[in-house]
Amino acid sequence: MEFSEITYLIFAFAGGIIGASLGGLNAFVLCGVSCVVGTVYGMITGDQSFNETITWGPFLSPHITFGGAVAAAAYATRKGKLDSGRNITTPLISLSDLSILMIAGSFGLLGELFLRGIEMLPAIQEYPATNSISLALILSAFVVRLVFGKAGVTGPVHGNRWKFDPTAEWSPWSLRFSQVVVLGLAFALPAAYINQALPDSTGIVFGFAAISLILFQTGAKIPVSHHIVLAAEYGTVMTGNLWWGVGFGLLASLLAEVSARLFLNHADTHIDPPAMALIVVYTLIPILTTTIL
Repeated sequence: MEFSEITYLIFAFAGGIIGASLGGLNAFVLCGVSCVVGTVYGMITGDQSFNETITWGPFLSPHITFGGAVAAAAYATRKGKLDSGRNITTPLISLSDLSILMIAGSFGLLGELFLRGIEMLPAIQEYPATNSISLALILSAFVVRLVFGKAGVTGPVHGNRWKFDPTAEWSPWSLRFSQVVVLGLAFALPAAYINQALPDSTGIVFGFAAISLILFQTGAKIPVSHHIVLAAEYGTVMTGNLWWGVGFGLLASLLAEVSARLFLNHADTHIDPPAMALIVVYTLIPILTTTIL
C-alpha cells in the first residue's frame, strides 16, 4: 500500500512526538535494533523493504524521531522544565506538557521536509550526493539552535576551543585527538572487514553500535562509534577496498570530535557530531570514487 504525501507527513509529525516521548537516545537505539533486523532480513531475502519502511521511515528514522526529540528538549529547557537543551536521554513524556510534544511533532515534520529537499540534489554520477538523513537532522538542529538556543551558533568559549578541555565534552568523557585516532581505527577495522566478508551486510555493524548506546542510560562510559562503523561500511562498499573503508571510518571519528568542539561542547542545544561527520564522509566518498579511486 502506498500512502499519499500528506498522510506520510502526518506520520512524520507523529514520529517526532514518538521520538521525544521515548527520549532521543532511546529512539535512536530502537533504530539500531530495527537496522540489525532489517539488514539480516535483507541479506536472507534480498528484500530491503523492512529497512526502507521501518528503520528509515517515519517511526524510527533519526531525522524525524531524534530531530523531534532534540527540538523538544531545547524548548522544554526554555520553559524551565528540563535541565539542559542538550539532554537527549530523558523521555520527555515525563514532563506532562502537550506543547513540548507538539514542538517535537513539528520538527519531525520539518526533518522530513528537509529530507525531501535534500533528495532533490543532483547525484554524483549514480551516487547520492550525501547522507540525506544526517543532513536533514543537522539542518533541523541548526533551526532549533537559532529558535530556542541562547548561546549562539557555536557557543561562547574562554580560551582555545581546540585545546583539550576535560570540562567540555560531548561523550561521557573527554578525548584527546590521539585517543580519537585509536578509537576510530579500533572500530573501523572490524566494520570494514565484516562488510567485505559478508556482502550486503551494510548497516548491521552500525545497528549494533547504535544499540550499545542504551548503556548510556545506565551511566556506562562507552564509546560513541556508530558514525565510525557506518563510514567504514559505506566506504568499503563504495570503493571495494577494506583499507579505504578503514580510512573513512578514521576520518569520521576525527570529524565528529572537531564538530563537537565547534558546535556542541560550549553550546546549549544539541547538534549531533556523528551526523556532522557522516555528512562530510558521505559527500567525500562518491567524489573520490568517481575521480581517483
